[in-house]
Amino acid sequence: MGWGVTVKTDKSPPSSLGLRTIPDSTRPTGAHIAGRTKLMLPNVANGSARRCSARARATGERCKKLAVGSCRTCKSHGGHKQVKRGEGHYNFRGAGQTLPERQERHEMAVFFHKTEDLMFALGMMAPGSTRTRGRKPIAKN
Repeated sequence: MGWGVTVKTDKSPPSSLGLRTIPDSTRPTGAHIAGRTKLMLPNVANGSARRCSARARATGERCKKLAVGSCRTCKSHGGHKQVKRGEGHYNFRGAGQTLPERQERHEMAVFFHKTEDLMFALGMMAPGSTRTRGRKPIAKN
C-alpha cells in the first residue's frame, strides 16, 4: 500500500506541524475532501452542465469553468444570468439615445449647417463672425 498526500487536519496531529500522512486507500475523494462536504449543483453531479466555450489564444485550451445561466460563457468571459436593458444597463445614457431621436438630431444638425452656409454666402452674418466649430454633419439622401 502506497502513501499518498499530506493533509492538514484540525484533529490531534501526530507531528508538531499539524500534518499527517494518510494512505491512498483511505484518502478522501470526490465530494468529500478533508472532512468538508462540497455542495454540487444537480446538473454538475449528473454531468449535464455546460462548460464555458471561451478558448485561450496562446494554447487553444477551453476554459474549465461552467457556463452561466443561458449564456455560452462563464462570468469571467462575459456570461451573465440576466442581460440588463434600458435604464438598468450600465451604459444607459438617459433620454435622447433611441435611434429615431438620434436621426432627428442629425437631421437638425444638417439643416443648421446648410442654413449657416447659405447665410454666409448671402452676407447675412455679422462682420468678423466665424462659422460653427467642429465636425460638419454629412447629409444622407
